[in-house]
Amino acid sequence: MNAACSADVTLMVDFTGIDNGAGPSGGAAATAPDFAANDSAIDPDAIVNIFNADTEIPGASMAGVSFVADFSIVGTDSGTTPGTITSSVAISTVNGSFNASPSAPFGSISVPPSGDPILNDYIFANSDNNFTATIDTSAIAAGSTVKLVVYSHGDRDDQVADLILNVNGTITTSPVTSMAQPFQTFTFTQPSGVSSLDLTIDNAGEGSAFAVLNGFSITSIEPAVLKGDVNLDDVVNFGDIPPFIAVLQSGIFQAEADLNCNEVVDFDDIPLFIVTLQGGIF
Repeated sequence: MNAACSADVTLMVDFTGIDNGAGPSGGAAATAPDFAANDSAIDPDAIVNIFNADTEIPGASMAGVSFVADFSIVGTDSGTTPGTITSSVAISTVNGSFNASPSAPFGSISVPPSGDPILNDYIFANSDNNFTATIDTSAIAAGSTVKLVVYSHGDRDDQVADLILNVNGTITTSPVTSMAQPFQTFTFTQPSGVSSLDLTIDNAGEGSAFAVLNGFSITSIEPAVLKGDVNLDDVVNFGDIPPFIAVLQSGIFQAEADLNCNEVVDFDDIPLFIVTLQGGIF
């Protein structure tokens, strides 16, 4: 009876000059398999949020823009219907816009994997500037393992940047130093009570011509929870009754005691606890 209350999620965002497939870049829009090449946890049926200069973000300027993307909900064990959860993304930049490059790979430079649609186009800040994307991660359950893959690839090998991730004050910096490695991967555990992360693309540290963001993906995998195992001995039996009552009386949340998956331990969990207890005793 190993279950997760809420779903694992996938978020994919691609910045592109394409307008409905026939815009400035003329390249193909990114698809889920493109993102899955660097993160096997990507839901293959998830949508890719495509943001382009002509439609979703009017005027092409990214300065101070907020937009809405969708997390795709992967199948759950709690009976909820897979679907999407809205996530807001705010871009703050000094001097940024879309660059619609003519094709992928850029110019005569071979980009691995060759012709990756994620790398077709990008948003950027000019020399010695940076910008920050604040991403709403409230759809991700606390304790989940989160993987963030960031694509930062300009037109030339000197257009590299420091990628700076801030999750609840914990800062991780990972530079993109060459076009041969156009992405970086961050992995962290989602803290409790945290609903967003900040991703800064900063070219100052690398001395590049632009700070570039082609797109990014986020996946989360929830830790397995054995419902009813309140004493955490990996078995559901009579030994779980006293700690279940204690959690119920204390008002303190514990995932193993939240049988109906509403993120509250209360009297509504009692009938399901009894059913789970009966199923766990042999």
